Amino acid sequence: METVMIDNASNRGGAGVPSLAGQDDAGGAGSSKTASEPNQNTALSTTATGLAPTVRRVLQQPAVKRSMPAISVLLAVLLFVIFGSMLNSTGYRSISNGMSEPDRQASYDALLASQYKVRINPASGMIEVPDGSYQQAKLFLASQGLPRSAIAGGYSALNENASMTQSQFMEQVQYNNAMELELAKTISQIDSIESARVHIAVNKQSVFVRERMPSKASVVVKPYFGRVVTQPQVQSIIHLVSSSVPYMSTTDVTVVDNYGILLSSDSSDDSLGTQKNIDFERRMEAELSGRIVDLIMPVLGEGNVKSIVNVDVDFTETESTFEEFDRSGTGPKTRSEVLSNDEVTGQAAAGIPGGVSNIAPDAPELEATGAAAGAGAGLETNQRTQTTRNYELDKAVRYVKEQPGRVLGLTAAIMLNESALRDLVLIKLRQAAGTTSNSNPLEGGLAPDSAGDVNATSVGLEEFSEQQINEQMDIEIERFRGLVIRALPFDDVRGDSINIAAAPFYVDAPIEIITPWWEQEGIVEWGKHGFTVIAFLFLLLLVVRPIMAFYMPKPSVDDLAVLAEKMKDGELTPAELEALEKGETLEEIKAKLKPKKSSISADMLDTANTYDDKVALIRLLVAEDSGRVANVLKKMIKPA
Repeated sequence: METVMIDNASNRGGAGVPSLAGQDDAGGAGSSKTASEPNQNTALSTTATGLAPTVRRVLQQPAVKRSMPAISVLLAVLLFVIFGSMLNSTGYRSISNGMSEPDRQASYDALLASQYKVRINPASGMIEVPDGSYQQAKLFLASQGLPRSAIAGGYSALNENASMTQSQFMEQVQYNNAMELELAKTISQIDSIESARVHIAVNKQSVFVRERMPSKASVVVKPYFGRVVTQPQVQSIIHLVSSSVPYMSTTDVTVVDNYGILLSSDSSDDSLGTQKNIDFERRMEAELSGRIVDLIMPVLGEGNVKSIVNVDVDFTETESTFEEFDRSGTGPKTRSEVLSNDEVTGQAAAGIPGGVSNIAPDAPELEATGAAAGAGAGLETNQRTQTTRNYELDKAVRYVKEQPGRVLGLTAAIMLNESALRDLVLIKLRQAAGTTSNSNPLEGGLAPDSAGDVNATSVGLEEFSEQQINEQMDIEIERFRGLVIRALPFDDVRGDSINIAAAPFYVDAPIEIITPWWEQEGIVEWGKHGFTVIAFLFLLLLVVRPIMAFYMPKPSVDDLAVLAEKMKDGELTPAELEALEKGETLEEIKAKLKPKKSSISADMLDTANTYDDKVALIRLLVAEDSGRVANVLKKMIKPA
């Protein structure tokens, strides 16, 4: 800005002749201002020490002042970028905790192959995934069978922690810890157990056998969701632990599950046998129920058949011994036979009844009656026959031991979805009504009416009576019942029964999870972006704008007044007016006016000796730049 200085002191006659000099922004009042600033900075530097004056001097440099708006804009953009990246940054979570190195590599490859956003933490070496996909990534790795090994540790850690200065007690503690980890890994290999933890209490053994104390162990198992640790598995865990620890018996091992239920309370053979029997019945019932579903499901569709089978199994173990005689029915057979025949001939003994024996009788008087009588008189013949026969029958000895598991009875309850069965019946009715006039009900055709006749022409293709539909449904149920009887070990003699019924299935309405609007993913994302834009605007208004206003001051009132006067008096050139019409700023106009310096300086007025010389210089100045002189005179005569 150019100013005019009027020096009244140089007027010799006291008339107040002005001394006029034209100067640019670097001279006059502007030069005096800029000249005073270094003096102030010098005073500050002499009175204050430290970094603050130096920084203040640097900031007051013209180049620094001109570049401060650009620096402030760059800093604002940088802060905005940092703030936006922090706001929109995705948190990561480690997914490889407790994995061995091979499992980490396999997990990393599997996640990359499935297009997961995965990274390796350079500080910890852990595999990390975004928080939003953490659970999904865990399920994916579980479906791939990862991790394949349990938590690292065990006997391999003994070599890492070995030290020459380690005490025997610490060595024993580390050994027990390694044994516990190894047993936990082994128990976790059972398919129904997700994880296990083992605690071992090993007593210090004595050299005397009588003073040895048994070791004890406690095992905590966590089965997979929906799985059950069976009693045989509990027994296997008990024997596994007791066999791995010295001086430990099976009675010193306690097994509990993650709910605190004692699993090793009853380990007798009887309980094992009972559990086996129950498991056998469950498996048989599940197999028979699966047969029913597999048989009917292709006809009615998946989810339209429900079946429950109850089997009464006799687990009594019977041993029998049988002796059977003459199984072929041939009768008795002679095994041995003994025949004995004795014959004795001689004079028969005689005596007088009532006489004394052994006394010679008197001479008898014999009378001959004939030759035959004389020949056979006094002879006696004795004959004895004896027969001994031994008979035997066919004999068979059978030893029968009946195995347990004999089915004593079978009952089955089958429920069919009525809507699916009705659809099947309607399809068959439409097919039969459109193709045949008489069908066998047992083959799935039309059911006869009350009169026993079937006439497809009297029934429309789409309209059937409810009675006809119900009768056909009963026929379909009987057909299914016949198929089920042939698919199961059904026996009427045992009193088995199979019941089939149709009823509408209740379908639960889908549960709609209503998420609040402020938690919806889209709203959250747009909210982040909107908050970022608002923060950027606040940064521009509260930080950038004050800085630019401070380092780029607005034109002063005097400058605007001078420009207005010039425009009013027509002192601006046509080119300058055209520039103003085009929208050039005051600073641009001043930059164009700066080169137009006057050839008459203030020094020339000061060095002029006489009054005439000064008047001549002012005349030259008026001729050269009359507008500037007029503005100076207007300011002089303007009322205060």
